[in-house]
Amino acid sequence: MRKKYSKQEKQEIIRRYKESGKTASQFGRDNEISAINIQRWIKIEENKSNSAAKESDANFVEIKKDNFVVNSNEQTFTPSIVLACNGCALQIADGFNQVTLKNILAVVKEL
Repeated sequence: MRKKYSKQEKQEIIRRYKESGKTASQFGRDNEISAINIQRWIKIEENKSNSAAKESDANFVEIKKDNFVVNSNEQTFTPSIVLACNGCALQIADGFNQVTLKNILAVVKEL
């Protein structure tokens, strides 16, 4: 009779397997778990992670142009947008070239 593993048990087994430094076959033999199951569970977890990353990339956030930057020389207000992600911020002045912005965002996305 095959043993059914809960989601938490699978995650714990995967964690222990990765920490062991052993091959899936070695770890499976030592723990009486099929190496094929271990590899399948890892693949499923990786696919879930990749799907979640793709979903987060597809989400849009409304950006309001209510940030203003003061030019210290002229004391005038210039509308701008600030995009922040992973500790980096990009400030875009009103009227910024859209093609250049698209190229910059493509590079940032790769980081």
